[in-house]
Formats: sequence, C-alpha cells, structure tokens
Amino acid sequence: MNRLIIFLVGVLSIFVCYFAASQKVEAATPKHVGLANSTNPELQKLAEYENVYGGAVTDTMMVFTDTPKSQLNARTAATSMSNNLKEFAKYGIKPLVIMEPVQGSRPVDFQAYADGRYDPILDMYFKTLKNAGLTDVMLGTWVFFPESNTPLWGNTDPGLISANITRSVQIQKQYYPDSQASVMLNSMTYDSDDTDWANGRYASFVPYLAIPKGLINSFGLQGFPWVPPKGDNTDEPATDPSVYLPATLAARAANYLRIKAIWFNTGTFGSMYTDDWDLTVNISPQERADILNGVVTQAQTLKNQGYNVSVNLFSQDKSDMDEATDWSYWKTGHSSSSPATHVFIQFVRQLQNRQIPMWLFDTE
Repeated sequence: MNRLIIFLVGVLSIFVCYFAASQKVEAATPKHVGLANSTNPELQKLAEYENVYGGAVTDTMMVFTDTPKSQLNARTAATSMSNNLKEFAKYGIKPLVIMEPVQGSRPVDFQAYADGRYDPILDMYFKTLKNAGLTDVMLGTWVFFPESNTPLWGNTDPGLISANITRSVQIQKQYYPDSQASVMLNSMTYDSDDTDWANGRYASFVPYLAIPKGLINSFGLQGFPWVPPKGDNTDEPATDPSVYLPATLAARAANYLRIKAIWFNTGTFGSMYTDDWDLTVNISPQERADILNGVVTQAQTLKNQGYNVSVNLFSQDKSDMDEATDWSYWKTGHSSSSPATHVFIQFVRQLQNRQIPMWLFDTE
C-alpha cells in the first residue's frame, strides 16, 4: 500500500509539473511590502492590484500634475510633489510624471511658453525639488505637453510644441542631468490649430520632434480603443491595436530621436458614455482580453526589433467624470466578483512572461 501511495504521489507530481510548465507562468515577484499603509493614493491602489495578482505587477506608476501658475505656486506644488516622490522611493516605485499644460482649468499660453515667459516658474519648480533632497533616480521620468498633437490643449502647432518640450526638459536637466525625460504623443495627429476631434489621422510624428538629440530618453505612444455611442452607425469602432496603437509609428519616432526605449499608454474600457444610459456601450471581458492580446502583439513586435518596450495600463474608473468611461477591471474592493479581473491577471502574466515591463495608472 505504501509503495502504491508513493507511486501515485510521484505520478501526481509529474502531472503538476507538466501542467505548470504548459501554462508558462513564471512565479510572481513578491509584493511591495507596506503599500497599503502609504500616504500616496496611487500607491494605496497599487496595493490592491498586488493583492489581486498575488505578487508585484509593476515598479512604475504614472502620476499627473498641472503646470504651476507662478513662482510662489511652483514652490508649493514642488513641495507637494517632492513628498509624493519620496513616498514612491520609499516603496521602490519609479514615477512617470505627466505635467499637463494646464493651470487649473485653463491651458497655458503655448506662444508665451515658447517665448520663455514660463521659464522662471519651471526653474523655481525644479530648484525646489532639488532643495528638497530629491535625486535624479527619485525624480523618475517626466513628460511635458503630453498628447499635444491632439486638440486637447487648444493648440497643435508642431513648432511650438517641440520648442516647449525642449525648454521644459532643458530646465529639468539643468537641475537633474541624469534624470529621464520622455515625449508622449497620441497615435492620431491633427493639423496645426485644428480643434475638431473628427479630423485626426495617423501620420508621422517627426514635425513634433524637432528636439535636440540626446535630450529625450524614451518615446511614448498613446492609443486607446473607441466605439461610437449606442445607436450611432455613422462611425467605425477602433478596437484593433494594430490600427490605434501602431508599432511602426512608434519605431519611426524613436529612430528619429535616436533612442531605443518606447512605451505605450493604453487600456481597455468596460463601459463608455456612462453619463447617458441610452448611449452607454459595454464590452465583454473576452473582448477586452482580445484587445489586450493585440497590445501585447504590438509590444512584442517592437521588442523583436530591438527596442526596450514597456506598456502603461491606464485602468482608472472615470465613469463619474467628464470622460464618462470605465477603464477599470473591477470596482475597488470587489475584484472577486468582477469577470474582468481575470483579464487583468492574464495581461500581466503575458507581459511578464515576455519580459515586457508593465506600468500602471490608477488612484484611490
């Protein structure tokens, strides 16, 4: 009987090992300890993701901030940012800081910015960060004038945008010469001063990249799936990442900048037009998984070509915001009851198995 038990245990062990190998899922990296106790809302939310996944999902999180309004405001804003970045460093998380060209609800004056009128403000901002004791590593990666090839900020002039990015990064690197800077453009570009969202097209990013070589460390390509409102048959959905997140455009931009690091900013929605029940569109977890599979394909294509590629997953629930879109995979605290939770887990596994870093944006 003992021999039979030993034999059966041996067979079972072989089967378990074979099954594990067939799944090709590597052991999860240990979770970042203490995230739930952090004072930072992004890190608090990351704790939930790690609990759901059973291990670390990322070492980089996206953070948003406005452009300071004045030198006084710059000191206040930088002090707050330094506290956040120190908290990130405490838990071993790298920040990807998106400084949007807005001051409150108003966009900055692009021409005034290009003329240098914002230089003293940004100079004070980074001087304050430096005086707070932040190192180049703690600063992370900074992105100025993100997705500015769209009507979002009211100005799509390539000359002004490249000049403004250049001015911003030069001030950043005056204080932090070894820090990282990136450009993030939307996959769909609009003509100069075109504010009609219907007129976008997939075109070369080169006009927006008149930036001194060596100043930019990585290129970010933003692209998200989209569908028209329920009952609207006049527009075609955009749910194929090979179309709205094309690796070829990203590669050309990176080549022009003479860099090898590329990252995607993307996600999948569960619901759109959530502010109007009659227009709301929902997609299934399987459809979301199919979209993310396409994202992995685009990332793998770039990796096969020798690029260092990462994927930032935007997964905030913005149902109750102006965007009226739910990018999340579960409601906070309800991961076990959401059918999309498994979609997130599988996506993380796919990227980790391919050694493609995943970054994340979500917040409490």
